[in-house]
Amino acid sequence: MNPSKLFSNLKRSFRQTVKSQATLQANPAILEAASILRTAKKVAVLTGAGMSAESGIATFRAKEGGIWKEFDPSEVATPDAFKKDPHKVLAWHQEMRVTCQDAEPNAGHHAIARMQELFPEVIVITQNIDGLHQRAGSKFVLELHGHLFRMKGFCDAAMHESASPVHCPVCRGCTSPRIIWQPEHKDAIVEFTEIHLGEVPRCLHCSGPLRPDVVWFNEGLDPYVLDAAWNIADGCDVLLVIGTSLQVQPVSGIPWRAAYKGVKVIEINPEPAEATGFWSVRIQACSALVLPLLLKLINNE
Repeated sequence: MNPSKLFSNLKRSFRQTVKSQATLQANPAILEAASILRTAKKVAVLTGAGMSAESGIATFRAKEGGIWKEFDPSEVATPDAFKKDPHKVLAWHQEMRVTCQDAEPNAGHHAIARMQELFPEVIVITQNIDGLHQRAGSKFVLELHGHLFRMKGFCDAAMHESASPVHCPVCRGCTSPRIIWQPEHKDAIVEFTEIHLGEVPRCLHCSGPLRPDVVWFNEGLDPYVLDAAWNIADGCDVLLVIGTSLQVQPVSGIPWRAAYKGVKVIEINPEPAEATGFWSVRIQACSALVLPLLLKLINNE
């Protein structure tokens, strides 16, 4: 594309953004949301795949272009798949890592991070595994489904049925009932182990295989993480629910329970969730447009 055409496209995009913000600014729902937030002390933010989609990362369950339309999760995102073909599973996760590394936090991510300057407490509860919230500057992020760039020991459920496995204190894996400990590696850190194609990374302490620290199919959420999410949502003044369809339990129950406990629940989503009956405000628009505008209104700019 020649420079003049590129500049013309950028200028058109800027004008469309300004026009969209001007339209949104007159939206009663935006004004009501800003009014609610001005009095808040504790703000919690629950985000889903729609927020990452605004940064160009495909969602998993979208009807068109969804990741599970192209890949069978039973082959790349289950414990059994890892046991059967760890190289295939690791290669797929490495591709996901590259996609997420190439993506950049959008204006919505940055706006959430800037909220830390306005409110005494801002905690993000995210279903996303891409780390974009942290890259934007959010300090307190609770990851419900894990983190794509973190590793942990593989725990074979079959071992619990046939033996009493030993849990490695370094990687948390339990792949063998008779682990040969390597005392010199007791302080090793496996979380940020890189994935190299053709290799299965192993814990230096127990020699067990390492896997991405994400929640796969046929696995439950970490009960401690989920309990923390309940407590954060129950104890905040305002809960922002952004880019999530709320189709999967138990996460879908978080905003409902928070509203029952008196929390103001605000939805920001271009495709509103089907769940109804507990929203204080619903804004049908992208977070990259709405959140920066909300910050301006809160600051009376």
